[in-house]
Parts: sequence; C-alpha cells; structure tokens
Amino acid sequence: RIHMKYTNLKAFQFTALVILAALSCQVALAEMPEHHKSFYQGNKALIGKHYKSAIKFYNETLTAEPNLADALNNRGFAKFKLGDLEGALADVNASIQQNDHFAKSYFNRAMIQEARNAKQDALQDYSKAIQINPKYKKATFYRGKLKASLGDDKGAFADFNRYIILEPNRAEAYNYRGLLFEKQNQPTEALNDYNKALSLDPEYSTAYLNRANLKRNKGNYTEALADYSLAIKYDHQNAMAYFNRALCRRQISDVVGTLHDLHTAKRLFAKEHDTHLFEEMAQIESQLKMKH
Repeated sequence: RIHMKYTNLKAFQFTALVILAALSCQVALAEMPEHHKSFYQGNKALIGKHYKSAIKFYNETLTAEPNLADALNNRGFAKFKLGDLEGALADVNASIQQNDHFAKSYFNRAMIQEARNAKQDALQDYSKAIQINPKYKKATFYRGKLKASLGDDKGAFADFNRYIILEPNRAEAYNYRGLLFEKQNQPTEALNDYNKALSLDPEYSTAYLNRANLKRNKGNYTEALADYSLAIKYDHQNAMAYFNRALCRRQISDVVGTLHDLHTAKRLFAKEHDTHLFEEMAQIESQLKMKH
C-alpha cells in the first residue's frame, strides 16, 4: 500500500490496486520546494511501478525531512516490491515509530512479514491495521487468506464474510470462501461461491479450476472437463489445471488425453521448479503405458 498524504501538500488518496488516472495538486510542481517535488515525483514513479526511481526520489525527500512517515512508508513499499525485505521492514518500522496510528504502514509491514514467513507477526499487523481502520477492506481480505493458510477456518470465514459485506463485487473473495466451504464438506455452498466468483469474473481461471475439482469429486466428469478446459483457456500456464484435467480424463479412460495433459503439466511445473507432483505423474504414466 502506498500512502499519498503529505503534510505540506493537499492530501492524496491512493490504493495499490486502484490507481487514479492522474494526481491532482493545487501547488504547481515548479513552485514546490525541492523536497516536496521529490516526494511528488516519488509518488508518480511508484504509481508507474518504477520502484528504483521512486526510492531515489524518496531518498531526496528524507534527506530534507528524515522523519516523514509518509515517505518512509512509501519507500518501504518500493523496497518490498524490489524484494529488499529487510530494507522495507526497516523503513516501515521507522514510519510506524513516527506515526503509530498509521494503518497503511501496519498493512505494509504485515505483507513484508508474510514474505519473511513471519506469519504470526503478519497476523498481528493486519489486525492492528483493521483496529485502526475497521473498514480497511484489503487488510481484512489478506488477514482472511492468512488465517486460512494457518488452519483458522472460523477466523478466515469471519474475515471473508466481513470483506464481502464491505466489497460485494470482488470475485476472489467468493473463490477463497468457496474453498473453505469445500473444506468444511459444504459442497453446495462452495459451488454457489464459485458460481458467484465466475459471474463477477468470467475469465477467472482459478475459480474454474476449483469448481472443476468440486464437480470431479462428485463424479460429474463431463462438466468438470469443461471447467478444466476453461481454466486452461484463460490461463495457458495453469499447470494444476492440466494435472487435474489429466486425472479427470483418466476417470473416463481417455488415455491419450491423460498422457498429453500430464506431459504439459510436467513441463509447466518444471518451468516453476515445482517437482512435488512428479512422482505421482510418473506412476500414472507408467500404469497407463503398461495397460496399453
């Protein structure tokens, strides 16, 4: 999250996912003090995802005003996007030290802590951000995903339900809640959520994959195959879709199709250096080749 507020300028409002077409400011850039200009230019670079340039401009701002929480927060975010987790953490910690009621800095620190695999610390920071701003949608959603990954299904449900109240038209939230319903052996509710996700985003590959898995587990192979194919249509690099379509094709004795999908899945997994399913795929290939 980027924070665009600056004490000596008109406040900017910004989120990392919904970027305004243009920034407006009552003070002409040419008339700004140099460190004001550098803050403005840093924000502009950050919006354009020019993270190295953004850091350069924020460095200039912080040389003049080293305790400016907004610039520390934004520079930390830029460092995070470049993979400098320790540098990002140091900046966001400094931002919070200057303003301990800065929800966006707690949110940024939570993302950094997740990337550092410090999940409990991340959970605390998402919660702090939400405590400061109870309508902080993105923090609520991210906390729900983190809780789900930690096995706190009840907590994850509560966060996804809350998020959907705050933001009812985001497909991803229904997809994640659908996975929880499926885990809780509530297939009807899961299917409803996958359907809702796809009504909001008809090109959502992962939701097609999850709905296909649900249908395959219920023995509805024809509809499952159709959904796997749609998952692949909208994401040609979706290795899990190829792998699961292979399993589905195996169920209907489509040997050629199964082997083709396993081959493609293996190639795509290898590109990501992910070999966790290679042994299972090799066993399936061996069994099919022995029968034919």
